[in-house]
Amino acid sequence: MNYMNNILLVYPKPSLDKNPRFGFSMQLLQLASVLKMNNATVFYLDYSYEEYSKETLIHYINENHVDIVITEIDTFALKRSENLSNAIEILKLAKNNNIKTMAFGYSCIMDSDSIFYADYVVKANPLIEIPKLIFESPNMPNKNNYDTLPYPDRDLLLTNDFFAKNNNSTLIRTAEGCLNSCIFCQRRGWQNSYKKHSIDYVIKEFTYLKEKHYKNVWINDENFTFDINRAKKILVKLINNSLTDEMKISISSWSKIDKEFLDLFKEAKGSIISMGIESANDEILDFYEKRIDLNKIKELIDYADSIGIYMVGNFIIGAPMESEKSIENTFSYISDSKLDQVNIKILDYMIGSVLYERLAKKEKHHYFACSENGLCQFPLQDLINLKNNFLAKFYRKNQNRLKEKIIKFGEPYYQIKY
Repeated sequence: MNYMNNILLVYPKPSLDKNPRFGFSMQLLQLASVLKMNNATVFYLDYSYEEYSKETLIHYINENHVDIVITEIDTFALKRSENLSNAIEILKLAKNNNIKTMAFGYSCIMDSDSIFYADYVVKANPLIEIPKLIFESPNMPNKNNYDTLPYPDRDLLLTNDFFAKNNNSTLIRTAEGCLNSCIFCQRRGWQNSYKKHSIDYVIKEFTYLKEKHYKNVWINDENFTFDINRAKKILVKLINNSLTDEMKISISSWSKIDKEFLDLFKEAKGSIISMGIESANDEILDFYEKRIDLNKIKELIDYADSIGIYMVGNFIIGAPMESEKSIENTFSYISDSKLDQVNIKILDYMIGSVLYERLAKKEKHHYFACSENGLCQFPLQDLINLKNNFLAKFYRKNQNRLKEKIIKFGEPYYQIKY
């Protein structure tokens, strides 16, 4: 491809509308930084947070003399919904207006045949492959040195009203990948390695975030505690350098934590831990190939609650051996714990997961576990009703305890202006 200087990065609108939550594509913003290293002019549109119209997009492309449109196509986007159909519409629109088009993303890796109207479908690392396609002598990260990745271009978000209003919040990634064995996880379809930044790199980026006055910082690792000793070292450095004194930190964890980690997390201004617990039934956990000690997890939740950390529990219902008794057992476990927020999902056989690969029929990118699909004894609507009814009771019962916790320890994050 000849050198082209004006590049539009687009995150297409997810197919299903849901309430917005703070989040953005790390890869798109890192790609923006890499493109700018090559003296490109980069524009950014995120249709997760702004209205899409063909006319407005064409006007934007023409007004900014865009040479290339690059879309990211997720299997499941930030709002847990595919953005494939909307991505294809954008690619087609650009092609029909004689604009070069490129697509990358997890859907491109796992089902490239479904991507139309892209001059190039990038199935390898976009931060390396896209510069090689566009520039004659590209500057790009060293694939063998994760620290050569530039920081995501967070300033590019300020062109979006939603992010401009929420400019005290951001994401950071210290590592990429999770080599745990959960068979429902679709990340295994595109990820078979664990890459981590050096602790010095992480501390330098947190220093940058402090200088930019970010308040809410979500560590966007798939599993921050995958290497718990490394995670503890990072927290110690943050504490010793007073980098997070004015922040509130949130993480996701596969449940591999201990009391020492919780004490360090609290001292580093850690506020929220989202834990994947999945089920309170050993048989179902064995089926998921997720081996955790449920009694120990409950003790850790109680301890975290006692020191003012807000705990989120993530659960799944709908395994093939799921019964009314096993669902009730999971619900009782939740009720007896001191979780502050609970997410319950219906088991989803998603493209890329081991569960999906075991399916005889793969006409769609995902299948919910339900009797209609022959994957569970419960109809889908029954599972939805069970989930919704329980969560309504849980939050009614929990609201006074949560109010008291907020009075004692403060809110879990600085207010975001949705």
